[in-house]
Amino acid sequence: MSTAFFLLSSPSSVFESTTIIGSLYSTFPGSSSFGFASTSLEASLSTLVAPVSTPSVVPPSFTGLGIYPNVSYTNLPCDYSINIAANFQFKINSFISLLGLRLSTRASVVYISGNGLARAALWNSHMLNLTVQVISPGQESVSFNLVSQSPSSSQASIIAKLSCSFCAEGSQEPVQPFSSNYSLAFNVLPPPTCQGSKFGIDCKYTCYGMVVGSTCMCSSGQFGFLCNQSATLNTEVSNLASTSQLSSIRSKTGIGVSIPAGSLSMATKISVKVYEVSNLQVGPQQGLIQPAGPVVVFEPSGLRFKLPVTIFTPYDPSKIPAGKQPYIFYNNESAAQPWQQQESEVVIGKNLTRAAVSHFSGYMTMAANPPSTSSSRANSTLTNQSSTPTTNVLAVITSPSALALILGLVGGGGGLLVMVSVCVVVRRFAKRQNSTRVVDPFSSYLISDDSRSAALIRQSSTESTEDTHQADQLDIILENA
Repeated sequence: MSTAFFLLSSPSSVFESTTIIGSLYSTFPGSSSFGFASTSLEASLSTLVAPVSTPSVVPPSFTGLGIYPNVSYTNLPCDYSINIAANFQFKINSFISLLGLRLSTRASVVYISGNGLARAALWNSHMLNLTVQVISPGQESVSFNLVSQSPSSSQASIIAKLSCSFCAEGSQEPVQPFSSNYSLAFNVLPPPTCQGSKFGIDCKYTCYGMVVGSTCMCSSGQFGFLCNQSATLNTEVSNLASTSQLSSIRSKTGIGVSIPAGSLSMATKISVKVYEVSNLQVGPQQGLIQPAGPVVVFEPSGLRFKLPVTIFTPYDPSKIPAGKQPYIFYNNESAAQPWQQQESEVVIGKNLTRAAVSHFSGYMTMAANPPSTSSSRANSTLTNQSSTPTTNVLAVITSPSALALILGLVGGGGGLLVMVSVCVVVRRFAKRQNSTRVVDPFSSYLISDDSRSAALIRQSSTESTEDTHQADQLDIILENA
């Protein structure tokens, strides 16, 4: 962003002029009283004449540029999502030039899709210059998509430049150009590790997309582990997300994303697309996870945030088998097991799950096993090791049967009754403390909204439910004793 400085009148120059006026008065011939009067006039002028502040006018300029390709490899079909922001409204029929983008085409005209822009855009392959035309009024930012081949050779960044001539509505000033060393990496495609279209560690799978190393990468419109499934676009919502206030881009059923202020460096058009896929294939993860809702694609793909944002994905409760829980999963095609579980929770009263994420991609709610009892105990042990010795003591004395036996032998039936009562209180206190330690790190990233938040799914387990039930039964026994 370019910054302009304006030279305003210095206060000292104003006061200096009043001194001159006073000096002129004092040089006039007359009585000494006139001299005193001139001195008073000088003082009064110095008090009354204040520096005149001229309102600063910010010149029209670009304020941001975002380029988000949906692939990171060379020589592949690439869908570029481009956002351009300014501090002014663009005139109708004005032209915006983007210099530095490397498109693998020699055509002089390329076609873009975006609101308020002409479909055809001019492309100069020698100058690497793309020119788009604004055809709708009242736009301070423009967003469009461009499908082309990714660069033929690897790159880490580009020198991107934005310019337009007298394109600011209501201003006769030229627009300040924008230039930036923009990180836009494309890497050479790794060679396949298997023959032909085979992929996987043991080369037993057939890829219907693009084989990248030992994995299968789907093109736009392809779904499933083998990239041989299609989908139906069910819902799409989009809007411009602000940098300075909370932006919520969600459907009527709550699917979408909440973006807190400060998460974006520039105003960005956000899109949420919901795809229905029948019996989505999950490859080697079959049996471990089960699709329980549609695939939700958040765009621009690969967009990263300075602060975590909260995504909401739907699920069908009838697709959650007994013993499993709904979790949000992220699709990482470069991994051997592409669907990776995110820390998530359910939204009470709605068939939605939500999670705090730091980047955009494809997400989906799936049914999976809750954390095992052994892993929960291991996590609790690790936490207790970093706590005070008192916490370790509480962890030891939360065994009602052991302590009841000891005090029962020492104090008889009365000792047993007192011990059970104390043990229930201590155990509930310890469980509440452990619950706080689990919830707090995640809850701090969630965006508050109208819906209440359920307890974290990873807290739910058969053991914890049975413990609570047993404690409630002990309370009833004590009340009736």
